[in-house]
Amino acid sequence: MVNDKGNILFSECNFTDTLYSETVYYGEDEFYTLSYFMQSVGDPITVPAGTFDVLNYKGVLTMSEDTPGMENPRYLNNYYADGIGKIVTTNSYVHAQRFIEKRLIRYHIEEQE
Repeated sequence: MVNDKGNILFSECNFTDTLYSETVYYGEDEFYTLSYFMQSVGDPITVPAGTFDVLNYKGVLTMSEDTPGMENPRYLNNYYADGIGKIVTTNSYVHAQRFIEKRLIRYHIEEQE
């Protein structure tokens, strides 16, 4: 899966390469680096819409300086189920300790004729 800018957002066959990486600067100083890669997940993931075997488009957010009380690095998960799409995503603000999680609650797939 590729977005409109050509960034790879998911691959079901490339588990060795970094698929996307960016470094963000605050002025001239490095603020953080965010990198994504694919990860195989052994156990199924359960969400309100059901239980699914998934692959994880996993992000690693690394701050250039440690901040007391905050994890460094932080891991951002994007779980995808075959034939369904993204079923769980976790994210966080750069300078916040809290994570935001979205879970699939229902879905509908139209029959192909």
